[in-house]
Amino acid sequence: RVHAVRAQAARALSPLVRPRETPAALRATFVDTDFYQNETTAKRSPINGYNAAHGALLCATELLGVDGPVCAAGVDFTVRANAVIAASEGLATCSYLVDPADTPVAALAAAWAACSINTLAVARAVRARYLDELDESSTEELQKASTRDESIPRDESTPQEDAKTLRVAFFTAARRLTRLAAAACDASGSGFGFVRFSGGGGSSNAKDASSAGSSVSVGDVEWFKRSARLRCEIALDATGFSFGTQEEEEDVFENDDDSKTTDDDVLVPSKTAARRFVSLKGLVACVDPSLPYELRASGLKSLRDAETFTVLHALGENGFCVLFTFLSREVLPNEKIHACTRRCLQVLERWSDVFFTQTGAPVGSEPAGLVTSCDDSWRLLVTLASADRNERVRCAGIACLGKFARFRFAKDFENLESDSKLNPIQGILHEKSLAEASSLVALVRAGCSPTRPLEVRRAVAKALAHSKILERLPRTTTGDDNVKTSDDGGVKTSETPGIKTSEDYGIDDTYHQDQGLGDVLLIAWQCAFELMEDEDEPTREVVSRAASVAVGVDSNAQTEQRLRCVFFEVAKRMKRWPAWTKALHVYITGGFWEEDDTDEVGDTSKDSGAGKNDSSETDTVSSSMTETLLASIGETKVVRRLFDREADNHHGEGLLLAQLSAQVIRSVPNVVDKAYAAKRLANAARAVVACADVLATGSPEEKDGAKDSDEKDDDGTQSPDWAGGPSNHPSGFGPTNRALLALWAYGASAGADARREAKSILKFGCVSKNFEIGKLGPAAAAAWRAAEKSLEETLHDDRVGKQSGAETKTTRSAFHEFDPCFLLR
Repeated sequence: RVHAVRAQAARALSPLVRPRETPAALRATFVDTDFYQNETTAKRSPINGYNAAHGALLCATELLGVDGPVCAAGVDFTVRANAVIAASEGLATCSYLVDPADTPVAALAAAWAACSINTLAVARAVRARYLDELDESSTEELQKASTRDESIPRDESTPQEDAKTLRVAFFTAARRLTRLAAAACDASGSGFGFVRFSGGGGSSNAKDASSAGSSVSVGDVEWFKRSARLRCEIALDATGFSFGTQEEEEDVFENDDDSKTTDDDVLVPSKTAARRFVSLKGLVACVDPSLPYELRASGLKSLRDAETFTVLHALGENGFCVLFTFLSREVLPNEKIHACTRRCLQVLERWSDVFFTQTGAPVGSEPAGLVTSCDDSWRLLVTLASADRNERVRCAGIACLGKFARFRFAKDFENLESDSKLNPIQGILHEKSLAEASSLVALVRAGCSPTRPLEVRRAVAKALAHSKILERLPRTTTGDDNVKTSDDGGVKTSETPGIKTSEDYGIDDTYHQDQGLGDVLLIAWQCAFELMEDEDEPTREVVSRAASVAVGVDSNAQTEQRLRCVFFEVAKRMKRWPAWTKALHVYITGGFWEEDDTDEVGDTSKDSGAGKNDSSETDTVSSSMTETLLASIGETKVVRRLFDREADNHHGEGLLLAQLSAQVIRSVPNVVDKAYAAKRLANAARAVVACADVLATGSPEEKDGAKDSDEKDDDGTQSPDWAGGPSNHPSGFGPTNRALLALWAYGASAGADARREAKSILKFGCVSKNFEIGKLGPAAAAAWRAAEKSLEETLHDDRVGKQSGAETKTTRSAFHEFDPCFLLR
């Protein structure tokens, strides 16, 4: 409580100080940190006590903070430079507070580190202004030197001398504070000192813990966090504070008591290498697994928040590779704290692009520093992404796994040229790489469901985009646009010489030969389609942009538009592949009715026993559809409470992928063959018959209740519980519309014989009569009319068009121009 009151008092002091008075206020504040030295023990202690020294450091920290008077808008940079000089001198004077041998109080050391962080932040802003002035003055001096008469003496005014003196004093003070802070924040030298010398308070358990090197107070934790942050900021500041002309640099070194060299400011290779080595050593010391976890967590957080190219510039390519390898092989496997593991994974995810591209690391070779060539690192990432106890660690692990997979599979996925005589599939995966790709896609599939938490869905979206596995689709074949539909609904290839069709490339054979790759691609794209309908906008944006780039559509369009364009492009590239054809059918049916899938797609050799197979197929489809629709009708009687969540995903539209699939099957040539379409058309007709029967007769409970019910319509039928009938309710409209949509989709490709068979099934089942009895809703009735029209033997019969046109004039309604794919209009 005392510490909180003291911190609030320091915050209240900051607005009372004018910006121009800040340097004087800082000098007056640091008076309370003056010390006296014990003649016997030679230890230094604050003259006014530790509480006064702690309060003074808190006040100085607030004066230099982002909300303090120094950083206010419009403040002259010379005022800030003087403030940095005053604060640096005060911090240098009270540097004994960060020496555990003199002052074993961690709270004071933490306050000193916080004040140093704010001071160096202001110093970097002032340095940027000085560097801009030095560049401008150098340019002006060169221009003047070319036209100046050397016989005329130069007149250097007093303001210029004062500015030069202030600049030299600023760089001297900032450089001395940087070196002092780097030495004070050395974890191995002083990190455990405050724990060992603090004594642990009055408790015997605390004393034993402090003797063992464990943290026993909040002050220790604060010191660990702030010292690691300060050390990382110093290590990542490759610019430093040794600048100016050669003359000014010599003045800096002459006035710097800690300096023993008078080299000019030109960074020779040996000096650059030495600076980078010191920076690398400091960063490694902040993330070493032997240090307290608070210090490691703060160091990893500083590396995560830093720009990747800032780290690369500070360490150089070799140092960057060394630190990346150290984090992946030493820190991550030995880390047991969830916060540290998650931040380490985030650092590796952000740095991997630069590690494999900017540094020129050869993917696929076996150098000691290449992480992706190490199977242990990959297995560790898979374990963290799938089996770690902490969900946030799993999310960070799968995002990092996707980034590593992108480079790990780069050698195994071989991109072929579009004019290659081979198949358009981009190479064959090795067995190990195929297994690893399958494990990644399985993790994505497990996390893309709308029932999963938001952070999980965002992580799998990033993993899917990072891996670039969506780009492994076959290329669009040359002859696809020249495929025409015959009059009977079949498909015939173009006879234009020199135009290659999908059969020339052997797409079917390629997918069958590399079934594993095809399965991985299909699952990955199914996950992408599901995530592109996620209710979270960032998730949709990440996946839709990756999918657009993968198939070459406009990535700047709206997310919904990208989903439609991508779906059609994927359908063109995966056409006539059995697994993709089945996936399209599942999208349409939604699993509302079951079918016998024992026969392979396109297999027309099984002609014997057709009647027996048709009978079993009819029973399977009818029973499953009846059960589904009865359950849906039961949902129309459920009254929801006011704030019940109706769906896990409010953005997703259940019929969008179904209508996209139906439109693809009907309009894109070669997606399904004639035999497969005929079989599915017949099953769709049986499902429509089952829907009509249920809507006309209702459930057995309804039949029994109708006998004792007095609520009758004018025609004697029982009044429905939902206005417009069950088919007008979302739960009842879904199965009915999907059955009619399947009937409409397969009618074009099935052929005249299959259409006649479907019409006979519908006629035998008295579908039209039952739909009249069941009173279809307006949208369902319009869908039935569109499906019925699609079964005409000749798609472009003028007579049918005239009849439908005449009917439109007489029975015109709001749904007279109904499109079965109304969501795509």
